[in-house]
Amino acid sequence: MFSHRWSVRYTPPDGSRLYLEPICADTHNGNLGAELQQIIWQILDEIIKTNSLPDSEKGEGIEKISQLFDKFKIRFRLAYEIGLITSKKFSQAQREMEEIGRMIGGWSRWSASQPTR
Repeated sequence: MFSHRWSVRYTPPDGSRLYLEPICADTHNGNLGAELQQIIWQILDEIIKTNSLPDSEKGEGIEKISQLFDKFKIRFRLAYEIGLITSKKFSQAQREMEEIGRMIGGWSRWSASQPTR
């Protein structure tokens, strides 16, 4: 059922780690897998862009990262519900996504505590 696997790993300069390894099927709904992959690349691009900004300007980027991640979670759940992802893989990915969500939440709280210019 699953014909390819992809993973994304990124370690920001602060040493924290973003890591996802969703399993997507090349089936009649391969577009959903491609969309999930595209969203992950958007998240990574936004992390890189946001990390290059001064601390006082990172809030907007972190908010966009959060929104993209929410979008990813919804589509990933849809892939599970239509049978493109097994329960075991969904459960494993869900634990990783919870950790990533906590990291994004921490970044957001940190950003809110930064003085703005």
